[in-house]
Amino acid sequence: MPMAGDDAQAIEVASGLIRDIGFEPVLVGGVDMGRYLMPGTPLAGEHTPGEIRRIAATLSP
Repeated sequence: MPMAGDDAQAIEVASGLIRDIGFEPVLVGGVDMGRYLMPGTPLAGEHTPGEIRRIAATLSP
């Protein structure tokens, strides 16, 4: 599950919750990268963790 954030403690908590429900958290960058998580953007929809990392590497903050 892709996620974006700037607060290390919040990222840690959110990552734990994501793992608890059976998904792998993938930090794609800071809050500015959150715009790519909206419907119709490159990271929206269903992707494997590897695909998320590859796509995120091509995006600008």
